[in-house]
Amino acid sequence: MLPSGLQMLLLWLLLCMAKLGLSSPQSQGDIMTGPVPEDMPTLYHGARDGVGKEPIRAWPEGMCEESVEEEMEREPEYYPTNVSHVKMVDSSSGIYKKFENRQDSVYMVFNKAKFREAVPDPSSLVRADLKLHLLRQSAGQMVNLYERYGKNSWRLIKNWLLILSESPEWLSLDVTGVVCQWLRSRGEFEVFRLTAEKSCYTDNVLHVEISGINPMGYVDLLDNDGISVNQPRLRLVSYPPDQHKLVDSSQYP
Repeated sequence: MLPSGLQMLLLWLLLCMAKLGLSSPQSQGDIMTGPVPEDMPTLYHGARDGVGKEPIRAWPEGMCEESVEEEMEREPEYYPTNVSHVKMVDSSSGIYKKFENRQDSVYMVFNKAKFREAVPDPSSLVRADLKLHLLRQSAGQMVNLYERYGKNSWRLIKNWLLILSESPEWLSLDVTGVVCQWLRSRGEFEVFRLTAEKSCYTDNVLHVEISGINPMGYVDLLDNDGISVNQPRLRLVSYPPDQHKLVDSSQYP
């Protein structure tokens, strides 16, 4: 008779074989020989500790897996824009005679019909920049940019410091809000005024030279009509007709 300990071990082995569906231990001839299949270690470890299982993916609430994958694969939407340049009315025009000739200021008049032609619908305007080609800044000083407001009033748009510079450069000023108002208002012409800001350390003379306005000693580049190639201009970026409606509808479904 087997000892009680061996009896318990044999009984446990019989129970394990019954669960595995084996009536008797496998013989040597039933044992597989040769290299272990590549997927066997993965299956073993996966059954033991979960390695090899597909990771659980948490989708946003209310979205199924397919809709999330479609959202991830969707190309970003790009909307075409139109870019137009509207030059100021040439400084030789008689329209500038109505403005006082001052040492501290220069004036830039724009024909509203020109930028209305470029941007027929004010709501399609994306950005507007006033571009000035500065030839030389002979002294550092604070300057102010105004728009004409009413008949004899001026409204400050922004001010900044111009530093001493002997080399030409372009200056770009964001005036989107102003141009948008101009497009919605009546009138034939609109005006910007650039003015030197007097302080304890500087006089009230505008010491900057601008192409198309006051080139001073510089020889300004002229086109076939004798107008400065680099005169002040408005750079207008807008959506094509009806395109901005599609943009608005995509932003607010």
